[in-house]
Amino acid sequence: MTLHVQTCQGTPGANVTAAASAAGGTAYSLINPSNSAAVTYSDDVPNPCHGGTVIKFDGTLGTTAEVRWTNAGVTAAAHQVVVRFTAKPASGGGVLDWLYNRGSIRNASLRLMDATDGRLITVRRDADAGAAGRLSSAALTALLGVDIVADLVVVQGTTTTDGTLKARIRRLDDLDGTPVMEYAATNVDVGQTGTHVMDMFQLGKTSAGNGNVAPFYVAHHALDDGATDYLADPPLFEASTPDQALITRGGTFIPAQPIITRGGEWQPLTIA
Repeated sequence: MTLHVQTCQGTPGANVTAAASAAGGTAYSLINPSNSAAVTYSDDVPNPCHGGTVIKFDGTLGTTAEVRWTNAGVTAAAHQVVVRFTAKPASGGGVLDWLYNRGSIRNASLRLMDATDGRLITVRRDADAGAAGRLSSAALTALLGVDIVADLVVVQGTTTTDGTLKARIRRLDDLDGTPVMEYAATNVDVGQTGTHVMDMFQLGKTSAGNGNVAPFYVAHHALDDGATDYLADPPLFEASTPDQALITRGGTFIPAQPIITRGGEWQPLTIA
């Protein structure tokens, strides 16, 4: 198993390239924007996991806007991303398969439906995984502008009826709470060992067939190509200055410690 972690650090406004992405951790194998301005580093929103920049995907520019890791091929993988969506895909814009585990087949993905439907669904072999794996239009609307953690786990089976697929969506500011969406099945078709492999792990607007999508922002991206269960929770960033600490939770900066004076010197008050 190999753990890949990308902290999305770069120069604001600069294009994300494979070489530039090395500054943020595990370099991407490929950046695939049809318009180079569609995948850039940004400080439009705070990075709640690492501080600094985020990666901005603008699905209104060109036909594709994605990053990907590739490998020699595995039969199990766990994928995680911290993402902030700003809007649903435009009405009539079709779908957006924005987080993908795939290779010789389309093993599984998380998909955004267009505004006429407005759902986020879990997909296996291009089929809707079912009600448990869907986020309703109202629930998705409530998450716009909020940092969420999306997890996707695929373990191929030996037949079409014994594969494992797990997916969940949580708010970053409520990691220990009940997921807003969670799906798990051990009897689904996500590819068969010995017949199919996963060797491509994509994030972004992955296809020209996807409609226009308003910009969305990624703060943390991780993959373990070989893992059979969810990855550990993403980190939460804490920054400090000499007189005040700031902690971000879900992208909101709040004062961490009030300041008091002792013996004429200003000191931070530690709160247990």
